[in-house]
Amino acid sequence: FNMGNTYMQTGEYEKAVESYRRCVEIDGEEALTLSYLAEAYERLERYDEAMYYYERARELNPELAEPWIGIGIIKEVQGFYPEATAFIKHAVNIQPENSNYRLVLAECLYKNNAAEEAEKELETAISLDPSYSDAIVLLAAIYEERDPSKALLFLENQPDLENLENKVRLSLVSLLYKAGRQTDALLLFNGEMKKD
Repeated sequence: FNMGNTYMQTGEYEKAVESYRRCVEIDGEEALTLSYLAEAYERLERYDEAMYYYERARELNPELAEPWIGIGIIKEVQGFYPEATAFIKHAVNIQPENSNYRLVLAECLYKNNAAEEAEKELETAISLDPSYSDAIVLLAAIYEERDPSKALLFLENQPDLENLENKVRLSLVSLLYKAGRQTDALLLFNGEMKKD
């Protein structure tokens, strides 16, 4: 099992599949192992196999969030946003403190033209993890569509801005430039270039 996890972390998904399949052969079907096996198939874009193992894991343990989020992600990739949203929301209900699941839900909601709901999920994700750069950048982008000044204010007022990932500061550079504050944008951009 641990070897499969290591292969997942290094992007060796075929080897992860082999490792998780061996676990199933030795230990029998366990919901968590099947979920990880399904995720490895998902990363390989072998969605039919991934769906099979996610569904099997869900049957074995309907209170395990991983198969719900996995099925939701596959449905989203396939463009079935309402179905995807339902599965992802179920995962969030199981693990409401999981900021990653909330980001996935927000992305799905946004693609399904539910920007206000997406905003709420992102705000919650950021309240759970104030340094969650992906959530911060997406929320700023959603704000920008309706009110660029709100997006700019949101990014400028990020606590601990200097310690967030550079993608947050680069989003701020873009907004500063669009707002006509080219000098501020250039200073921040030059600071980012010096860090790299």
